[in-house]
Amino acid sequence: MSFNQFFDNVHCYLDTINLQNYTWFEPILDYIERSNNHLKFLGMGLKKSRNEEELNLLRRIKDKGVEIAEFNSIYRVTDYI
Repeated sequence: MSFNQFFDNVHCYLDTINLQNYTWFEPILDYIERSNNHLKFLGMGLKKSRNEEELNLLRRIKDKGVEIAEFNSIYRVTDYI
């Protein structure tokens, strides 16, 4: 299943999404708008260089009330063992 298919079919109650290296933010923004913005945290690598389009999408996601945090700050390997 692709990332887009996942966001097209997932329930509307995710509160956290962790993306280690993923950089295509349009499906996430679409999900937020479709789910009445239940998403509260987006974990991702913040040190990566972003182009203007990615920065614009991230600003729009943040404007929806989603906190953007460093992936490692909300992900612990021990949570999934």
